Amino acid sequence: MRFRFVVILGMFLLILAGCSDSVSHQQSEPEETILARIGEKTISANEFIRRAEYTMRPEYCMRDNYIHKKIVLNSLIAEKLFAMEAGSETELGTNAEFQAFLKGRKEQAMRQWLQYVEAGKEVTVDTTEIKSVFKQAGRTYTVQYMNIPEDRYQASYAQQVREADELGPLYQRLYGSEDVPVKEVTWQDASAQPLHRALYGQPVKNGDIIGPVRSVDGVVTFLQVDGWVDREAVSDQQIRDRWGMVHERLQRYESADRFGEYVSEVMAGKQLDFNPETFYALVEVFAPLYLRDKEEKEAMANTVFWNKKQDKEIFNDVRKSIDKYRDYPLLKIDGEVWMVRDFEEAQKSHPLVFRTKKLSKKNFAKQFKLAIVDLVRDKYLTEEAYRRGYDQLNVVQRDLAMWKDQMESLYHRNQYLQQAGFTGSFGKDYMQAIEEYLNPYVDELQEKHSDQIAVNYEVFERIELTRIDLFGTLENVPYPIAVPSFPVLTTDHRLDYGAKFE
Repeated sequence: MRFRFVVILGMFLLILAGCSDSVSHQQSEPEETILARIGEKTISANEFIRRAEYTMRPEYCMRDNYIHKKIVLNSLIAEKLFAMEAGSETELGTNAEFQAFLKGRKEQAMRQWLQYVEAGKEVTVDTTEIKSVFKQAGRTYTVQYMNIPEDRYQASYAQQVREADELGPLYQRLYGSEDVPVKEVTWQDASAQPLHRALYGQPVKNGDIIGPVRSVDGVVTFLQVDGWVDREAVSDQQIRDRWGMVHERLQRYESADRFGEYVSEVMAGKQLDFNPETFYALVEVFAPLYLRDKEEKEAMANTVFWNKKQDKEIFNDVRKSIDKYRDYPLLKIDGEVWMVRDFEEAQKSHPLVFRTKKLSKKNFAKQFKLAIVDLVRDKYLTEEAYRRGYDQLNVVQRDLAMWKDQMESLYHRNQYLQQAGFTGSFGKDYMQAIEEYLNPYVDELQEKHSDQIAVNYEVFERIELTRIDLFGTLENVPYPIAVPSFPVLTTDHRLDYGAKFE
């Protein structure tokens, strides 16, 4: 059985790995090392590492040996070749959802670079702070907790909790139960940042009451520490790993603080007012879509946007319901009125991002409003990124090309297999598809384009891969998957291309 680890990446880290640290001007482009050229397309060393490390590689190339590394390179080259063969005259080229997806991916990368410039590139963390958190980073806390919606919270609650010296009495009064919920929290948890900082960013004693802590999802939390188990870092490797983990998390927190201040500057003086009648009408329309059960949500997540039949089955009811509201005013900000149709258009390239994963009938209206507020905020950040010319940055263009080529390659692979007579299910029978159909086709394309393919072998030899399954995701963004899935196209490990790398 294979296990995979989900890696949650800082927002700007998606496009920074491997970039030069010497960027000093807002519109300076980071240096990139090109690993391979395929016609006019290129693969950078950074892209190679990300595609290999932040995705699930198939069994035939998941190890860290040299043969598997060559298969990875051939697979990425084959992806570019498939995209070249697909050309621009495909169903994808005229698909509005595909174009909106690419626009959304590009603009997300632009905002990531904006965050890096404004809040990431010069972030440093004081060694004293790292040492302080390091002492507690091995703890698994057992805590009682009480969550109160911010609109129900009263300032007197904090005093009541401290006078009682426990959470039970207030919890009983608010929720009618004496059993305060209990959970465990570790340093590795992707908990809400304020809660995580409250537990690990200061000295904590058994029985301490922490709070009120306000989270971005509109919840006020009290914690009471019931104890902890401390797993100490003993070996040199454990100490290095924990130090690095603490340093990275604190850097991320500092960056988030700085970017929050920058966003406040961008949005200063802009008042957002909702039209209540229209807003609550949309709550009724969208609630059934987002409050689906687990199985339905997974089906939604797996929807491929060019699969029109499935798309219609999932969203047809919403589209019908929203028809009568399209010309209604939804909100007004900075003198600009957003009609429902404007909101609908914005969502095509910026899916709503909810601040909490625990949506319910009780909190949906509030979380829906916060998601719209964040969508409007990102519109202003995107406009600033365009103003600075970030749409032309090499890292942004490369990220866009990576997703575009992957989608076009996938489309061409499916079209080729269908025309070649493959009748199996690719998910289950991918080895048959590769050995009988794709390997010969990749060989054919390699020969056809041999004089256009060049590899920088000096760079390739220096790259080292791990054999750990990772799945990279990003936090609080419309498109959380860090990189496209690994291209399952070939098991060929020969590198015999004809062009000389220059």
